[in-house]
Amino acid sequence: MKLIRRATFAALLPLSLAAIGERAHGLGLATDALQTTVAQDSVRKVKATKPAARPAARKATSRPTPKAPAKGTSTAGSRGASPSSGGASATAPHASPSGAEHAAPTSAAATASSAAGAVKVNRFMSYDAASKTVSLDVIAALTSQQGGFNFNGGSNGSQTITVPQGWSVRMHVKNVDAIPHSAIVIADQHPLPNAPDTPAIPRAYSAHVNDGLAPQNGSDEVDFRVSKAGDFLIYCGVPGHGPSGMFIKLVVSPTAAAPSYSM
Repeated sequence: MKLIRRATFAALLPLSLAAIGERAHGLGLATDALQTTVAQDSVRKVKATKPAARPAARKATSRPTPKAPAKGTSTAGSRGASPSSGGASATAPHASPSGAEHAAPTSAAATASSAAGAVKVNRFMSYDAASKTVSLDVIAALTSQQGGFNFNGGSNGSQTITVPQGWSVRMHVKNVDAIPHSAIVIADQHPLPNAPDTPAIPRAYSAHVNDGLAPQNGSDEVDFRVSKAGDFLIYCGVPGHGPSGMFIKLVVSPTAAAPSYSM
């Protein structure tokens, strides 16, 4: 009986060992497969949690800076075209002034002003030849000359205003002195009158001819026409002022082509 058991055990032992080996081999394969699966799952999780790589930023490319146009050239499209140009924006170059435009005036008596048709003689006189009108500023006591008894800084006939016969005169009289003054056109005569009140040319006198315009800011506009040729004086009508030298000369000329002012 013991022999039978031993024989049976001896016969079954190799089979058991082979089965155990096969099972162990199968278990090893299963373990490897499990490890591979676990590793693959780990890789998937890492990939799932890893942020997606950002696309590479474009390399910034700067636009070339346009070159500034040379002086004297127009830049088409840089400004809105004017309605009259029909879409064109070219600017015509300015013609350079001729030498004649910069030449000194042939007469020191007059220089052209910016106003069309007007000619400025000096700070006190301008005229319009088309309308034959002369504008004249007469400022009493402009300077301290003759103790303030002066017109436009002139006294005792030291200045001469010439107006063509038949022209109209607009005289703006202003008193900037601390005492009253006036202006009246009288004939050039001697002896000088003390307080004249009758003008030699109709309407050629300021208001308050004998008591004078208000000190410092008194003024008046005087308009008259010089229809008669002759020598006259622009004279202060306040008593005693004229004989003290407060007058300048006014000449109405039948031959003068334009007004002039001699200082």
